[in-house]
Parts: sequence; structure tokens; C-alpha cells
Amino acid sequence: MLFYFNSLQYISIGDALVITSSSTVFVFLLACVFLKETCKIVPIFTIALALLGVGIILRPPLLTGEESFKNHNLV
Repeated sequence: MLFYFNSLQYISIGDALVITSSSTVFVFLLACVFLKETCKIVPIFTIALALLGVGIILRPPLLTGEESFKNHNLV
């Protein structure tokens, strides 16, 4: 929660909400690894789409045409 409030200084509220709401993806992945939950094709496809969306929200230089990441987007 501390990181979420700190991120609001650097990025917009919408971007911060998208990134924080992706925590369920990491919970599912950790459950598959450590708790031996079943990983089927539909959840894996959904995880890939969610991570792709977070990647687009971060505005990588490949999509924006810039030379490098902006420092406040990496924070």
C-alpha cells in the first residue's frame, strides 16, 4: 500500500490503478508454483493479456518511439 501511494507522485491515478490491480496475476502465478494449483490454458491466456496490458500502460520506447524509458514511468 505504501508503494501505491508513493507511485501517485510519479504516475497518473489510472496508470497506478492498472498496475496495482495486476497483483492478482502474480498471486495466481505464485499459487501455481508454490501451492501446486492447476494452470490451464484459459487462465494462462488471461494472464498473458493482463501482462500485455500492463506493458502497454508503462509506455515502452518501442511503442512511443522514444529512446529510453522515462524515469517516472519506471518508478
